[in-house]
Amino acid sequence: MLTVKRARPAIGGARVQPVVVLLIVVLSGCGAWNVGNSKPEPVTLRIGFGLAAGTNPDTGIRQAARNIVLEELMSAPRDGRTLAGLAESWSTSPDGLTWRIRLRPSAIFHSGKPVTAESVKQILQTRLPDSMGPAYEDVAEIRVVSISELEFRLRQRSSFLMEALTDTSIQETGPALSGTGPFYVTNERDDQVEMQANRQYYAGKPPIDRI
Repeated sequence: MLTVKRARPAIGGARVQPVVVLLIVVLSGCGAWNVGNSKPEPVTLRIGFGLAAGTNPDTGIRQAARNIVLEELMSAPRDGRTLAGLAESWSTSPDGLTWRIRLRPSAIFHSGKPVTAESVKQILQTRLPDSMGPAYEDVAEIRVVSISELEFRLRQRSSFLMEALTDTSIQETGPALSGTGPFYVTNERDDQVEMQANRQYYAGKPPIDRI
């Protein structure tokens, strides 16, 4: 059993100190553990939250689940270099007014539906106005170029669009929490959320089977 303590950003005004308990049970293919054709036990990761007084554990746990289940088109690590996420590549015209984004062609929502430029366009048209605020006025049009390519046409150069794209989660429209991340939610009850590995994840199945 390996216990790792990590500080997490404040959620709802309180700093969360999650205790991540990694339980790895591996049944080897030989020795006393091998019984007939029995399969290895699944690898399980348990995440526990220690919350400050007066905070709601339900909020912290579900926010952590969303962070795992949902992805953004790009990510912005601490070094400031934008990295590919659900988008595998992007380019900008010389005048900075046209941005083209290419999605990963093998990406699939947890519902089983393929991730297309049209589906992502609809999500962004709904969510970007809140993410960008008044700066959304700089976006003249979001256009589908192909099944896996989107094009943004701007009225003027904007540094806010890239920031918004690294901060806007791509969540499939519908009542269920469906994204493209390495895990999907299988059960929610009281103060617990259970997730299963996404075997169709475009980057390959995670080595952890369930959370």
